Amino acid sequence: MLLKGITTPMLGQQRPTRGQLHVVNVATPSKNPSSRLAKRSKVEIIKEKSDYLRHPLMEELVNDATFITEDSVQLMKFHGSYQQDHREKRAFGQGKAYCFMMRTRQPAGVVPNRLYLVMDDLADQYGNGTLRLTTRQAYQLHGVLKKDLKTVFSSVIKNMGSTLAACGDVNRNVMGPSAPFTNRPDYVAAQKAANDIADLLTPQSGAYYDVWLDGEKFMSAYKEDPKVTADRAYNGFGTNFENSPEPIYGAQFLPRKFKVATTVPGDNSVDLFTQDLGVVVIMDESGKEVKGYNLTVGGGMGRTHRDDETFPRLADPLGYVDKDDLFHAVKAVVAVQRDYGRRDNRKQARLKYLVHEWGIERFRAVTEQYLGKKFQEFKPLPAWEYKDYLGWGEQGDGKLFYGIYVQVKDLESTLEPIFAAWKASRRPKESFGDWVSRVGFAAVKTQAAAAAATLPAPAPVAAPAAAAGNGNGNGNGAAAAAAGKQLATK
Repeated sequence: MLLKGITTPMLGQQRPTRGQLHVVNVATPSKNPSSRLAKRSKVEIIKEKSDYLRHPLMEELVNDATFITEDSVQLMKFHGSYQQDHREKRAFGQGKAYCFMMRTRQPAGVVPNRLYLVMDDLADQYGNGTLRLTTRQAYQLHGVLKKDLKTVFSSVIKNMGSTLAACGDVNRNVMGPSAPFTNRPDYVAAQKAANDIADLLTPQSGAYYDVWLDGEKFMSAYKEDPKVTADRAYNGFGTNFENSPEPIYGAQFLPRKFKVATTVPGDNSVDLFTQDLGVVVIMDESGKEVKGYNLTVGGGMGRTHRDDETFPRLADPLGYVDKDDLFHAVKAVVAVQRDYGRRDNRKQARLKYLVHEWGIERFRAVTEQYLGKKFQEFKPLPAWEYKDYLGWGEQGDGKLFYGIYVQVKDLESTLEPIFAAWKASRRPKESFGDWVSRVGFAAVKTQAAAAAATLPAPAPVAAPAAAAGNGNGNGNGAAAAAAGKQLATK
């Protein structure tokens, strides 16, 4: 349901929470409000005045200019796009050659067949002919002109995709282990948690559809978990803005980007300790049911050159929560960053600087105010390993998957012949995995060879007829792996 035209809390309005702390429950910092509030960065003002990311972007997208202004550039990030200057296409004396990069949002890196085909076509028709994988398991399409933006965005939205919150001061794409281990309940749970957290923290105002679909209420077959919906709405301890189109983010969203990853004990393919929030699935003694989750906070590898006040930092263990408390705990961490993170200095606005300044004990105590209970002791974990999932692997259902190594900039040249063959010879509604199973690996290898890619023969871990196919018709065509330079086809 889209809520519009509803009054939000006034800037500076205070609401009490449990304990001795007094929280300013708006998206402005409560620490030293007299100094920090007065020195809010320009981006904070742009967000506050935008009507939840609508204006002036909506007006500028339909004018005759080839670019958008700085205010709209900042808003455009939340919609999943950056304005760029194509220096190589500049005409002499004509100034900048503006174009746009568009980034998709794909929790755990899963890409539906239909979306990949559309992205592949859009890259050729409206972009520079390339698709790029990111280190956060998403796609980027480059070289789109402003006049084509609505066509490109609406095509992605209507074909099982989204770019909402792929960039900007919000939760970004949620990473998860990409290997399709159908017989591993812990991996299935980690991938589900990535999807659910992405849904939980998705902006809710409807501005995305107002901008790109002219307010059309696009109906998708995908439905979020009812518990996500209920826990998002719950405001027992001051995590939400009451009666707001953005119940978690408010009118100013977060101070800076926020990155989340989920995984299982021992699998560090997502670089857990480099995330703002890390979520580790803890199974019960049987290994079949989720018992709870370990949480880490405050990671991030970014820094500004020659600025010693910026630095990389590994995350700290925050604690453990039971299964039913995961979404409340995620909201609590986000609310602390929202209400206490710096908004005067964007170079120090990431969660890692707040955790560094306070220390993990104080951060934990404040987060517990929003959670309404104490965190439990962090559960012991085995040693971490990096897993790249390259080569053949067993899915656990009698089928195999294959992790393809793709060199930087070679994604389309490697995969396009394969997907072209699929388009030409697939049966109606036949998924990519089903097609590979039917035609056999030799045919796929022939197409890959045309792109100068060499795939070894499948290891003898299953019958040859099961090679490289999921066969369940679930529509998941490709999962961008954590390294951002490979695909695990399902």
